[in-house]
Amino acid sequence: ITKNVVCLENCTNWAPIGSPAETIDLLPGAFARFNVTVTNNSAFTKIPRIVIDDHLTKDWMCPGSVRAILAGTVVTPDFAGFTPDGVRRTYNFPSRPAAPWIAPGETLTLSFDIQVPPSYSTSGISPDATNNITVEGFTEACDKPDGQPCITVRDTASVDVRQPRMECHKSVSADVGDDFLLENGVLSKE
Repeated sequence: ITKNVVCLENCTNWAPIGSPAETIDLLPGAFARFNVTVTNNSAFTKIPRIVIDDHLTKDWMCPGSVRAILAGTVVTPDFAGFTPDGVRRTYNFPSRPAAPWIAPGETLTLSFDIQVPPSYSTSGISPDATNNITVEGFTEACDKPDGQPCITVRDTASVDVRQPRMECHKSVSADVGDDFLLENGVLSKE
């Protein structure tokens, strides 16, 4: 499993800006995409069901931005109920009726977009928003008691919101050379 985040131009333009990372810096009003990739590293075992607990510490998700791709096939409808609210939800893959599982070597990529509110003001919190995910894999090849998953993996990505600000300092020097004098706030030449 890999969790990362990347900047976006907006929630309707799906093209990322820059490279994905574990943590990125954003300005108020900026957009980003959280991605998680789940790869079945098994040589033989299919994973027909996963349980995801995804928690974003801020309610910044762009509505309708969830996307899911399994080995090149769009399976977004299988994740219709996905929300990063910290609730465990079970997912399977009916969008691929011929192969409703994550096969050995296949990768599932799940993503959603966020927007930092334009009026957001941070007060020394770092990071400002964290996205924690736990993915549990279930398969018939692994017979664990009490409905325990065959494997549990976790990862995190986050954003820091930077506040634009400007500091100006003005200084005046009365020593402008030997030929000039400053008298009563008036500069004159000797």
